[in-house]
Amino acid sequence: MKMYARLGLLTAIGVLLFTACASAPITTESTPAGAPRPSARQSQATPRPAVTPLTPIESLGRTGTPIDVDIEAYRLVLDGLVDRPLAISYDELLYYPAVSQVPRLECPGFFVDYAEWKGPLVRTLLEEAGVQAGAQEVQFCDGGALPYCRTLTLDEALLDDTYLAHTVNGQILPPEHGYPIRLVAGSKLGSYWVKWLFHIEVK
Repeated sequence: MKMYARLGLLTAIGVLLFTACASAPITTESTPAGAPRPSARQSQATPRPAVTPLTPIESLGRTGTPIDVDIEAYRLVLDGLVDRPLAISYDELLYYPAVSQVPRLECPGFFVDYAEWKGPLVRTLLEEAGVQAGAQEVQFCDGGALPYCRTLTLDEALLDDTYLAHTVNGQILPPEHGYPIRLVAGSKLGSYWVKWLFHIEVK
């Protein structure tokens, strides 16, 4: 009985370690020596070297039907419980400071991809808008006639691996992968990575 109990404990530890490793994003940047420790608003996943080959754009998993976007009229709206609602054009978004990471994009049972997504942090826009006291979550919706929406907690939206990608593997997002803007939520499964993003609402 003691032997079986020990084997069960080792198996449980192995599962926990596998789960933790599977959720850790790969980043293209390392932390310089002497750099400050991550804050509570940063992702708890430990960065590691980008040893996994990038998935070519033409091989990335696809879901949903692309939305026809008039890029001249396009505005990313950020409103809700904020002091200064925003309506940001595509060209304006390209001027925001951007991060570049290689997170794990997983649709369980269908695909697991590693691509380099680049764009501004959601936190940057939230700070510009001024999140009001009492806000608890942030909803992201596409521009479809029946919008597809996903919600993150405010803490999740403020993480360093939650951002708005306008580029993948060095190229402008193709329509099938979310042009003009796609949410990247490194700590979440692919169903949270809202494509064709039009609306962010703080609640």
